Amino acid sequence: MVGRVGRRLVWGPAIVCLGMAIVGQTAPPKTEPGSEAEFKSRVKPLLTKYCVACHAGADAPAGIDIDALQRKVEVQKDPSKWQRVGRAVFSGIMPPKGRPAPTAAERKEMADWFEAASVPDCNVKVPGRVTLRRLNRAQYVNTIRDLLGVEADAAKDFPSDDVGYGFDSIGDVLSVSPLTAEKYLAAAEGIVRRAIVVPEVEIKRYDPSPASLSPGVRIDQEGAAALSTNGTLKFPISASVAGWYRLRVSTSADLAGPDFPKMAVAVNGQQVAVFQTKVERPKRQVVEIPVQLSRGDSGVSVAFINDYYEPSNPNPKRRDRNLYVDWIEVEGPVEVTGALPESNVALIGLPPSSSMPDRAGEYLRRFMSRAYRRPVSEEESAGLLSLYKSMRKKGMGYEKAMQVAFEAVLCNPNFLFRVEQPKPDGTLSGYEIATRLSYFLWSTMPDAALVQAAETGKLSTPGGLKGQVARMLADPRADTLADEFAAQWLQLRKLEVTESDPTTYPASTKSLRSAMATEVKLLFMDVVRSDRPVTDLLTTTDTFVNGELARLYGITGVRGDVFVRAKHVDPNRGGLTGMAAFLTVTSNPNRTSPVKRGKYILEELLGTPPPPPPPNVGVLQDGSQPFSERSIKERLADHRDNPACANCHRKMDGMGFSLEGFDGIGQRRTMDGKFPVDDHGEGEDGKPIDGPAGLRALLVRRKADFARTVIEKMMTFALGRGLEASDRCHVDTALAEAKRSDYRFSAIVNAVVSSQPFTRQSPN
Repeated sequence: MVGRVGRRLVWGPAIVCLGMAIVGQTAPPKTEPGSEAEFKSRVKPLLTKYCVACHAGADAPAGIDIDALQRKVEVQKDPSKWQRVGRAVFSGIMPPKGRPAPTAAERKEMADWFEAASVPDCNVKVPGRVTLRRLNRAQYVNTIRDLLGVEADAAKDFPSDDVGYGFDSIGDVLSVSPLTAEKYLAAAEGIVRRAIVVPEVEIKRYDPSPASLSPGVRIDQEGAAALSTNGTLKFPISASVAGWYRLRVSTSADLAGPDFPKMAVAVNGQQVAVFQTKVERPKRQVVEIPVQLSRGDSGVSVAFINDYYEPSNPNPKRRDRNLYVDWIEVEGPVEVTGALPESNVALIGLPPSSSMPDRAGEYLRRFMSRAYRRPVSEEESAGLLSLYKSMRKKGMGYEKAMQVAFEAVLCNPNFLFRVEQPKPDGTLSGYEIATRLSYFLWSTMPDAALVQAAETGKLSTPGGLKGQVARMLADPRADTLADEFAAQWLQLRKLEVTESDPTTYPASTKSLRSAMATEVKLLFMDVVRSDRPVTDLLTTTDTFVNGELARLYGITGVRGDVFVRAKHVDPNRGGLTGMAAFLTVTSNPNRTSPVKRGKYILEELLGTPPPPPPPNVGVLQDGSQPFSERSIKERLADHRDNPACANCHRKMDGMGFSLEGFDGIGQRRTMDGKFPVDDHGEGEDGKPIDGPAGLRALLVRRKADFARTVIEKMMTFALGRGLEASDRCHVDTALAEAKRSDYRFSAIVNAVVSSQPFTRQSPN
């Protein structure tokens, strides 16, 4: 932002007046910073003199029509754009070389006005409004785990979540399509059946499939498995509860030799019976075996164990003995031998009996309250109890009727969406704050301690909120910050789909790219757990590697797949910009990209993204010479000669050039093809950046910018919406609070969760 740069350079009044006296000018009358009067008397004439020649009309470069800017209110409609304009002028990027240029004092005057004019009135508290948000895939899975105790990837079949502002937790893009609604219904049924076991007799039939056949076994035209030689047929089965079941096998045979075909039946590898098949096709023989099964998945196998073949037999029908299996069937449980799952008792208690009253209403109300993340009304509770009772009247048992009621809860918008109903003054309830806090730090529902804090009003006090943050960050569930927040902010998910050219980078494998992402996540969580300044992410020489990643870095003594803490001895390594993950996601498949690397640093680390390229600017051109005959610096120099490209590339390329000593997957190099690597760049301020160490030094000088970026990214992630102009006041306040502790991670989190946008919401 302009102000973060402009405020660093202090222009004393005496110096400004002295400069004006030298050119024969007098100091202008004082006006309020950022005022309409200042714009008309001083800033507009300067813009007309230096900028309007290029930036006028609908096709102005970068879409910035300075000629059309007539009033201060137009700046506040899109403050970030005009802040970029002021910053470009102040830093010397604009006007481009060869055009009349303002003096240093004039540059500061324009930049200061844009900065002041774009600042919203912080006396008017506007917390902003969040669009109704549904749970994304990760939040859904985690919530199901904590709500029902079911560990299952229930959302694996859900459509992918859309991304907005860099995150998949943004309310504006988390829509519900008809397909998504259908998947919710199917998921709810499967989840509840796993959580609440119904010990009722069921009959399940399993047919042969190609996956169930051993070599030499085939499926005939009638769909039966034909075992013409000794072979095995395997069926995966599932039991809802531990107990005794009836296992039936439909079989027939081709008879030959002195014996009948023999069939061995086994459960989980243990033989339970051997039968003779005495009927010939097309007749069928069904045998029944009592078997004891454990709850969950088991395997049943049927084996042909006495093959016979005598080609000299004068009767062709008696030369070859074969076995056929049409299907198997499992009925039960006939008798329950094991205890019902703990989740049954925890979720719905014991079935009603002569000595046990029906407590369905109590259990349903408790489940609804946990699922909806707030107390439920009498009307809501009565509606669900009515559904349960109607199922009972239809003859359903207790457990089955409770299943239906639980499925209804999991398909209710109050579960699938994070519903908030602010009071007229924008205040959120303790339960709504608890929900925001839990999905921010854990990506799941509030736990019992957080709910209790909401009930007692502790989340409405700074001390209570801070205490919960400390507890939650120390909890293992906070690891989701690495998987959900850091992975998206730092674009680590690109490593799942990125494939480097194997000819250029033979060391690049799927497992190596996975290790790259893990390294960043472990470092991020190390900063979280030890509560260090977030700026350590830019400078630390500590890291976490497994054997494959250690080889890439040249770190010795690390083998295997287990990640261990290590320290870089290479002075070019250290911090995010020396990590293979960053260097890979900012490269092309077969070469590095200084432009991508510089753009990433500006956007994700410094929060000062370059403007979008002008239309029809084209791609990197190499002139008439072959691509391999010119270094990357030469090719990009030509690109910067295009006035439409120079503005952005002056900002990006210098930072990217400083990392040219790393190849497209983060390995150190001294040559780029036949050209010696030149890792010296120039910052947008014209100062040199000498290699990776020079880049880290630049980032350290701008650590306040980095901390602000972390706050902005974290606030976006926590709120589930993009930041607006009015949020700048809250970001400034959070930055000032975090600065007091040198930008420690907990201080940044506390600043975010205590901000008005987090604890309140505009009612309209």
